[in-house]
Amino acid sequence: MIKDDSTDLELFALRLIRTRLEREERVFVFSAGNLRGKLVSIEHLDSALPAATYQDCRSTDQQMEPCVQLTYAPRPKDPGKVTDPTKFKFTRKPVLFNIPVRVVSGSLLLKKLYENVWMVNVQTSARG
Repeated sequence: MIKDDSTDLELFALRLIRTRLEREERVFVFSAGNLRGKLVSIEHLDSALPAATYQDCRSTDQQMEPCVQLTYAPRPKDPGKVTDPTKFKFTRKPVLFNIPVRVVSGSLLLKKLYENVWMVNVQTSARG
């Protein structure tokens, strides 16, 4: 449950993306300009282990913290197979990607591509 205003602002992107999925609009996940896959779900977790890219590489003590979890069906290993993601059938097993709530507002960008088609760009270099 969201308790304070700062967390509420951090999770605004989550609400926007979740609304698109609830409307059955297509949302594709990109990172560093590359298609990663088709978004299946997005959830707020009170306690989870963030993806390695958000952890301090010098620390051996990995900490659980509030996260936003993206679940997406990855694109094929050969990116050339997907010429039009709106017509491609994503069949690979979904993967999970946890983004700490502390960096969500700086890590997720939702952008409309076409009618009922969106992209979520995930900036994996954000540190908080």
